[in-house]
Amino acid sequence: MTMMLHCLVKGGNMMFLTRDTDPWYQGETRSTRDLAESIFQEFLDSISAKPAAAG
Repeated sequence: MTMMLHCLVKGGNMMFLTRDTDPWYQGETRSTRDLAESIFQEFLDSISAKPAAAG
């Protein structure tokens, strides 16, 4: 959990620093703030999700 949070924060910081030159974000129309919010929300959703039932 701690490692996932570390990677999330490090990745978010790198996005703020390198977004203009990063090919991953070419053509992305959302603001950096909106992207960061979306990424963090997905992270929170993934750690709070209930495990899938075994079947």
